[in-house]
Amino acid sequence: MNEEMGEYPIVMFTAYKRSDGFEVSLTFRGSSIENVAKNMDSAIKSILEKGGTPIAKNSFNKPQVPTKPCPKHNQPMKERPGKNGKPNYWSHNRGVYPNLEWCSGGGFPGELGQEVDEVFEKYE
Repeated sequence: MNEEMGEYPIVMFTAYKRSDGFEVSLTFRGSSIENVAKNMDSAIKSILEKGGTPIAKNSFNKPQVPTKPCPKHNQPMKERPGKNGKPNYWSHNRGVYPNLEWCSGGGFPGELGQEVDEVFEKYE
């Protein structure tokens, strides 16, 4: 841990709406959970005294996106909008930046070639 360089093992976040309507996010960092929680509790108490109200900023409040499994990889595919009048389609990606290859249920680019090679290897 190097607190001088801004590296802390404990990080906590909170968000609130000020009495004037602005939404604010706060980040608390420190070397122990006790100190970070104490600072956060103190800040929240002050925010509430000044008329601030808590707001939810987490993934628990996001609506569920419908998915269906990829028949090839058994990964969840999301429905995506088609472009230029084309119908919507379902896909998922490998998720390895910067090479974000996409599959629409038939395999990633290059996988078909691997399958063909594997079939030929069986007969050699």
